[in-house]
Amino acid sequence: MILLNELIDIMKPLPSIGQQIFIMDKAEVANRIVEITSAFAFSQEIIDYDLQRGSGIADGKYRIYEQFEKNQPANENEKFLINEYGWGGASPIKSGTGIGEEHSAKGITLSRGETKLALSWSKVAKRIGELIEANRYFSAKEKEYFPIYLQNQDKHKQQIIEEKIARDVLSRTPTESQRYSLEDQIIKYFPQQIKSTEERIKGYKSDMVKLLENTKPNEDKFSPMVVGGITYTEKAEAGKAILEACKNITSPDPKIIGEYRGFTMELFFDSFSREYKLSLKNELSHCVALGSDNHGNITRLDNALEGFEIKMQSCEEMFSNTKIQLVNAKNEVERPFVQDDELKNKTARLDELNILLNMDQKDNEIMDCELSEDEIEEPKKAVGLER
Repeated sequence: MILLNELIDIMKPLPSIGQQIFIMDKAEVANRIVEITSAFAFSQEIIDYDLQRGSGIADGKYRIYEQFEKNQPANENEKFLINEYGWGGASPIKSGTGIGEEHSAKGITLSRGETKLALSWSKVAKRIGELIEANRYFSAKEKEYFPIYLQNQDKHKQQIIEEKIARDVLSRTPTESQRYSLEDQIIKYFPQQIKSTEERIKGYKSDMVKLLENTKPNEDKFSPMVVGGITYTEKAEAGKAILEACKNITSPDPKIIGEYRGFTMELFFDSFSREYKLSLKNELSHCVALGSDNHGNITRLDNALEGFEIKMQSCEEMFSNTKIQLVNAKNEVERPFVQDDELKNKTARLDELNILLNMDQKDNEIMDCELSEDEIEEPKKAVGLER
């Protein structure tokens, strides 16, 4: 066996406990140096200036102030800030400073060159609360505008409520296209449906009489069947004759092959469903899909014939419902719109609200005011920053 030095320990020995503590202390000092460097690069004045810019979204600063005035728990303020700020940033936050800002779900990050300072949302929320409490969050112009903002918000909410009411009225009003559709149904669809259903009812009644006259069952409850000119009195033989007739079908055209219980039997091959079908024809045509079983095919034919009464009852119900629908449609078309004046007023008011809402949208696109040059000065030394 060749070990190839695999068992030779060439690893360096682990540092002693004292050496490990020294290494950790050294790393902590290095991290602290980075923090101190960040503190020198970004004073409290710079940080406050960035927070006083707000979220960068129209009226965002006023929404933030409203949120903090609710005196909710700190975690609720943090959630609100995450949603209000979203993802974005600005670079530079003020011309001449070279300082950029980014915000995400983690918090706000200030950067100048390679130096960065990350502020979690908990720190941001805490500092904004302190600025509001110290009456330093708003500029003089923003303080003056805030009552106007609140009035606009109340007016905006009221307009939205009125707009919803107006739209509800309009949604309940039959439109011109709906009226045309009803008139079209009154003239064409309902009369055609009534006539067609009425003819089917007459057809079922006639076929039921025909069936009763020509049903002469033997001991096996099978009525004679004629296939290819031959009369069959046994169910099995009649079923076999039908299958033989299927083999002789060479054309897609229907072919009369015989008669059963007073109904002409017409056989054809359905190329779409890939199966043979047999139509029992008298006043109406009753189609039956065939299988490969002799007795089964006869049972299918009997079921189709004996189901006339149920199908006729269904047609009678449809006939009655269609006539009711026709009457209702005529009444709806002829009925005057009793809320015509209200509709006109709501429509006019809705147009006014749309104009006002569009104007408010433009007016509210006032971004948070930027501090003037003399309100911020490039820091010369670090100011305490709570971490």
